[in-house]
Amino acid sequence: MRRPSKSRLPLAILAIAILAGASILAAAQGWLKSSCTLETNYFCIKVRDDTRNGQPVRVLILDRLVHSYSSLEDPTRLVYGYEQVYAEATAYQAMRSDPLRALFIGGGGYTFPRYMEAIYPDSKLDVIEIDPGVTEVAYDLLGLRRDTRITTYNEDARMFLAKQPDTQYDLIMGDAFNDFSVPYHLTTQEFNERTKAWLSDGGLYMVNLIDGPVTTSCGLTSTPSVVPSRTSTSYRPCAPGATRRGLHSFSSRPTYRWISPPSRRSMPATARPSWPIRSWIR
Repeated sequence: MRRPSKSRLPLAILAIAILAGASILAAAQGWLKSSCTLETNYFCIKVRDDTRNGQPVRVLILDRLVHSYSSLEDPTRLVYGYEQVYAEATAYQAMRSDPLRALFIGGGGYTFPRYMEAIYPDSKLDVIEIDPGVTEVAYDLLGLRRDTRITTYNEDARMFLAKQPDTQYDLIMGDAFNDFSVPYHLTTQEFNERTKAWLSDGGLYMVNLIDGPVTTSCGLTSTPSVVPSRTSTSYRPCAPGATRRGLHSFSSRPTYRWISPPSRRSMPATARPSWPIRSWIR
């Protein structure tokens, strides 16, 4: 093996010194520090403190998308409009099924599972969250109690629903995202068929979707052929440049129709929302 000549040795030492100095400078300036609260095989998970309507919330960001706003003091506080619609649908189902059985496709900040645990404490609440790191962050930073009655399955939702159903759910709520879109394998007809197999008679499958920035109103209209029912879509005004979110609800019962949401008087006192109850499209 040839040894480096003596004339090159000072250059090599100088290069090593420059590299070491640059590394020390980068570390001191924080240039090498990740902006992630936790980086997993799936996401760069970030948790930030913020304020919404004058009240403190914890914000969960997965990669570039804000997934949830969670109140550590009040689990019944819902910031996102689609979660408020979930609450209205849940109140409707609670008048027909007691206790409720709910399955969440995507855990995120566990905002709505925590809401249901507080409002409907006897409910069976199951969450499919592919990333164990997201679940751990929810325990550590987002108010999910270690003694919660919410059961989490850290696996792919399609693999979970491919199994033989052992529970018929009154509510299945789709809220899984990979960056700004629902993972493709959770949008196919085959996946909808598997979801339907886990629904109870008259059960609701609700899906949160994102469709880019808009300047007018929020909402989409679509009915998969595998779910032969009407589509209930909530429309909410959006600020210019905001992200359009559409919520679809489908029923396992072909004759099911939800023409209007439940009235406040018919809802449990603890479940009566502080926001205006929306009208639903027939």
